[in-house]
Amino acid sequence: MEDNHTEDSLGDSPEENLHIENELLKLKMQAELGALFHSENDLPPAMENMFLKNILAFHQSAENQKTIKIFDKISNPKIKKAVDLTDEQITEELAALNLLLENNNIEVSYLYEYDNRKKYVFLTEELFDVEIDDVTIEGMKNHFIYEEFHPNHEADIKKQAEVFINAWFNQTITTDNWELSDEFVLPERKTLSKQQVVDQIHNIFSLSSRFINGRYDIIDTSFQLMDNDRGMGYAEGALGYRVVLANGETEVISGPFKLYFALEYGYWQIIHLVFPGFSY
Repeated sequence: MEDNHTEDSLGDSPEENLHIENELLKLKMQAELGALFHSENDLPPAMENMFLKNILAFHQSAENQKTIKIFDKISNPKIKKAVDLTDEQITEELAALNLLLENNNIEVSYLYEYDNRKKYVFLTEELFDVEIDDVTIEGMKNHFIYEEFHPNHEADIKKQAEVFINAWFNQTITTDNWELSDEFVLPERKTLSKQQVVDQIHNIFSLSSRFINGRYDIIDTSFQLMDNDRGMGYAEGALGYRVVLANGETEVISGPFKLYFALEYGYWQIIHLVFPGFSY
């Protein structure tokens, strides 16, 4: 009588075999890399197996790590100078380059809108000279953000101002709002903590049931950078909204606003408020 039971696998099912293999991979990584793993893990065995193998392959390749320019990584394509291309040709060439980068696991993203010519110049005259690890691991990509090379400070300040204003209208401001600095600066050099400012905002929110019909217009943004990678800036404009009181009555709040920002560790955060309906 033929015995169909195989001796090749340790477990009783493919899923159990994967689980055992994963545990062996973890032991190997603990011994060789000093890796630590949490006991709770909700990943399916197959996904965890791919993750562990990719991490192990990455560290093993790092032992003999070499770097390569992105231009060489994508096999030295023939590049046409931007000045020699029409806008239509730029669009076509940019699409081809983006596809080439994608096929080599390189992604480039832009936080704000730019024309195709600016993007093409950035890729061909700047990014292609950047060196990356000469490693190819399935599922792993090199990701670049344009603004990490060319910060758009005015756009960042405007975006942070919009986030705060909308959070005010929706009464959703908490200490988790990262557009708020950990320390606020008042006249005469007095300072308040983020928690103190948020508490005062909540006190104001508690006087009404909600805000409705919020409108705003950011008229101007400005900034000045310092030598230590810090900076100061502001966003100003006008806004208005209607406050619905607990008794159902409404009151219109409107006027100019000015949000003062400080740049630290690469992020613009609000350090002082001049804002309709708010007082310290």
